[in-house]
Amino acid sequence: QEWGKVGKPPTYNEQQRSGTNQFLQTLAFVNSINASNELTAQVRRTVAPITSLQELAVDGHTTDWQNKSRSKVERDFNKQKTHVIFATSTLEVGVDFQRVDCILINGFPYSARC
Repeated sequence: QEWGKVGKPPTYNEQQRSGTNQFLQTLAFVNSINASNELTAQVRRTVAPITSLQELAVDGHTTDWQNKSRSKVERDFNKQKTHVIFATSTLEVGVDFQRVDCILINGFPYSARC
C-alpha cells in the first residue's frame, strides 16, 4: 500500500493488483452465526451477476462449521483463493493471516437488534 498525503486515506497501488490478487483481503466480524450466514449469502447473490467481480470469493467462519471446514477457509484466505470472510469471534484469537487489507465490524460487539 502507499500512504496518501496528510489528511487523505491510504490508497492501494493499482499496479500491484493482478489476477486473483485484484481484491482486498477482507475480514468482516459479525455478532452472530445468523449474521455471518446472511451476509455471506447476500454478497454471493448480489455480486455474482457483476462481470468484473465474478472471481470474488466469499466465505463464512463460525462455530457452526467443523474444525476441518474452518481450517480450509483459513488456508484459502492465506492463499488468496478466498477474499472476504464473514466471521464470528472464532477468528478473533489464535489465527494468523499472511495478508489482511481491510477489517470490518458489523454492529457493536454484543449489541442487540432493535
